[in-house]
Amino acid sequence: MAERIINKLLISIFVLSAIFVANINKASAATNATLVFDQSSVSTTVGQTVNFIARINPGTNEVGGVELYIDFDPAVLHLESITRSGNFNTTLSGPTINNTAGTGLIDAGLLTNPATYITTNADVATFVFTTLSTASNSLISFTETSNASAHGEYVVATRIDSQITIASSGIDVTAPIISNLTIPSTATTLVVPITTFNATDNVAVAGYLLTESATTPSDGASGWSVNAPSNYTFSSDGIKTLYAWAKDADGNVSESLNASITVTLADTTSPLVTTFNISSVIYETLIIPIVTFTATDIIGVTGYMVTESSFAPSAGASEWSSNAPINYTCSSAGEKTLYAWAKDAEGNISDNLSDNVTIIINNITSPMITNGIPVGKLSSKTNSVNLSVITNENAICKFSSNSNTLYDNMSATFSTTGETTHYHPINGVDDGKDYKYYVKCKNSDSNVNEGDYQISFSIEKESSSDDKKKPKRKISNSKTKLYKGETLIQRGSGFSKKADVLLYFTKANGSYYAPLKVRTSSSGKFVIYYRVNKPAGKYSWYVVDTKTGKKSKIRSYTIK
Repeated sequence: MAERIINKLLISIFVLSAIFVANINKASAATNATLVFDQSSVSTTVGQTVNFIARINPGTNEVGGVELYIDFDPAVLHLESITRSGNFNTTLSGPTINNTAGTGLIDAGLLTNPATYITTNADVATFVFTTLSTASNSLISFTETSNASAHGEYVVATRIDSQITIASSGIDVTAPIISNLTIPSTATTLVVPITTFNATDNVAVAGYLLTESATTPSDGASGWSVNAPSNYTFSSDGIKTLYAWAKDADGNVSESLNASITVTLADTTSPLVTTFNISSVIYETLIIPIVTFTATDIIGVTGYMVTESSFAPSAGASEWSSNAPINYTCSSAGEKTLYAWAKDAEGNISDNLSDNVTIIINNITSPMITNGIPVGKLSSKTNSVNLSVITNENAICKFSSNSNTLYDNMSATFSTTGETTHYHPINGVDDGKDYKYYVKCKNSDSNVNEGDYQISFSIEKESSSDDKKKPKRKISNSKTKLYKGETLIQRGSGFSKKADVLLYFTKANGSYYAPLKVRTSSSGKFVIYYRVNKPAGKYSWYVVDTKTGKKSKIRSYTIK
């Protein structure tokens, strides 16, 4: 189970950098740690809240994770919550509470970079109980599966239990019982009569309450009445469930009894847009913030919409939202009038309320070009390379072998361009030659780089002995088919040693994300771990060695 703690620590990290294969020098571990509660014994009364803090004495160890599994008597105690201590910054599992079996568990870990460990007495988690019945020396104990991990080894030797003695509180702890609740099965108004609502208590019923929520109300909640209510007003129409509650003078609240009703209202009244305001400032963006947008209806507003047209939208239009929008994206710049609309569940649409805004967008900035490759000297017998650059915005990029060439006069366009990652294969490069290419890009506002972005590299005359012995570039997936939430391990080998490589991953639409830069190991390898969170579909990836400019084969995997 020590491996389980380590696995949870690894999986909880979203790895977007290389994990190098190396030997890790572990500190020695000894089985001399102790799990103990902060209180060895407690005396209290029925109906009280009692806290027990589980602590770890690591002994001589460096503890990075603790698994707590406790047992208690569910007839005596009710476990309300388990809260991880601030000494550990990650919850690996749980908290899980089972008040039927009388168990509770939580796994806590310490994740830091660089790594730190628990080396002195430290709180792990707080267990909060409510006392249910009288008892003498009832145990709260750590099970044998409770343990701590130090560098992959279990180290707990001693588990010290606690006990609790509970005396009678001398107050009434018996909750009332709802004996019956009857309401009509249908209604045409929100105000519904209560046919019967009866409750009993071992002393006396002190309050009655009706709600539309199954959550038990507190004895101090608003709405309690001394007598059973004769009617109830629902918040809206539809299929409704009404919950009846009773309480006594000591604040004991009953279990609920519920009844259902279908409320159908005839609604022909349209909502009313009461306020709609946008700022009068001049914007340099198409996204306009909405200052206020409110509407009312005799039953309830179910949809809000903002348009640039004064014609009323249909009730079935896809642009309706259940909440008033906080901004609106205009179709273009200029003098704009925005119209606010509201609708109800019957499809009645309000008259509009409008406001004006001015949008002026002047984009005069050309794209920023970075990360040009290949660079430096490439190994001999390199027959082709991939030119690649990255821009800070979507752009169309071109290149030329002549400097100071106008963008429109450049005849070579990157074969993959239009977004932020651009690349193009260059074939027929020769040993012993220097190459220079000059890049310019243009964005959607037709802004073009004035100066050249230069990519320079050369091909060595002869292959070195290291290059001759260099293994073939390979990449692989740990799985070819997997589900969302699983971990995919992606590996590479045969790349330049201790060098940067660029990993290109496809999006759901087939285009590529900006590359992920990873550093290879001394043997030219890398490993990354990825917890899958993409939509279902087929995805691909490949790797470019920035030192040689060479590209790996494309590998694919499928998310089901």
